[in-house]
Amino acid sequence: MPQPRTTLAVLLTGVFILGANTTLAAVALPAIATDLHLTGSTQMWIVNAHLIAFTAVLPAAGRLGDHRSPKRLLTTGLALFTLTATAAALAPGGTWLITARVLQGAAAALATPQALTILARTHPAARRGRAFGVWGAVAGLAVAAGPSLGGAAIGAAGWRAAFAGLAATAALAALLGALLLPATPPPPVTPRAKGVARMLLRTPGFVLMAAVSAALSTAVAAMVLLTTGHLQAADGLSPATAGALVAIGPAVSVPFAPLSGRLTDRRGPLPPLLAGLALMIAGLAGLATGLGSTPMTIASIAVFGVGMGVVFAPPGTLAFALVPAGAAGAAGGALTTLRTLGSTLGAVTVSTLLTRTLPGGVLAADPEHTPAISAAVRAAFAVPLAALVLAGLACLLIRRRLDGVPDHPGSSHVFARPSAPPVSASRQSPR
Repeated sequence: MPQPRTTLAVLLTGVFILGANTTLAAVALPAIATDLHLTGSTQMWIVNAHLIAFTAVLPAAGRLGDHRSPKRLLTTGLALFTLTATAAALAPGGTWLITARVLQGAAAALATPQALTILARTHPAARRGRAFGVWGAVAGLAVAAGPSLGGAAIGAAGWRAAFAGLAATAALAALLGALLLPATPPPPVTPRAKGVARMLLRTPGFVLMAAVSAALSTAVAAMVLLTTGHLQAADGLSPATAGALVAIGPAVSVPFAPLSGRLTDRRGPLPPLLAGLALMIAGLAGLATGLGSTPMTIASIAVFGVGMGVVFAPPGTLAFALVPAGAAGAAGGALTTLRTLGSTLGAVTVSTLLTRTLPGGVLAADPEHTPAISAAVRAAFAVPLAALVLAGLACLLIRRRLDGVPDHPGSSHVFARPSAPPVSASRQSPR
């Protein structure tokens, strides 16, 4: 069987391409709209159609991973993603492209929860926080790669080359998965889907982390869409330059994600979670108030990125610690579903606000309406700010509610460092 590090590296290759796909589409929107002569509503559906399809398929895909080979489902999803990205690169019009994006979302949904399931089964609980920290670092790189590499490809060869690059990388990930991933053993028999869903909903710690994950995704999706859009439409930057600036945040998050994972393993998830939320809120506030100022924009993106790195590990570590191994696929599917719902909510909400408030309803360069564009984008930043504030309040309220219930799986002992290390089985007294 491959070493856990090899398994993690292969899984992260798939995570990288699936994550980059989402943010790449956001930075490509102005170029796609110009080339295919799209209206404002059609333009936004290029992003939203993928997210909605991804969200719709995820629950069934996660549950399927508890009964079928996660390795086979992962490689199949990546292979289908390769085909659909190729179709997007060849799209002659908006309808074709939106259809390809829907199929891309379904293929990505098939693959994503399987990666989480394999990671949880191949890494012991004591080292899972570090694994999720590295996972978070690569997820940050993926978010960065979308705007930066996508913007560079668009500037050099057009938006079609960006989708072709996605197809080639997904094909490589599928091949590596087929050759190197372990065939994970069949999981224990689990209850029916309704029973698993009820069990997850009755675990407050899991519900909390799922909700926080959704809020984080809302904030990241909205930040990328609003910032790349404003940098191009109001500040007059090229797609490559706008993508490179936005990539500062995810790139800064990379060294902080593994550190957060180690801190989570030692101290519990709440301290890094609250610290990361506070940093992300500060970054968003800086972006909203500093529109048009390049130094302020860069500094705010960097602060937001540090917060991203700090909050990556805690939700996944705690969520998987609170569910049985046989429900890992369902838990992974639920977590990813809510993350994607958060991304969808963030993208759809800010897209709707911009469509209603921008001149002509399209986020495109227009020197005559630059003040109006800035005002619309600034107002839309209220969406991710509200999501993160609510997530922070939820963490504090849930912890207070569960204090004094030490035997409950969601009680406060999972939010703080244990008072003593666990006793090994060999040292326990016989019953």
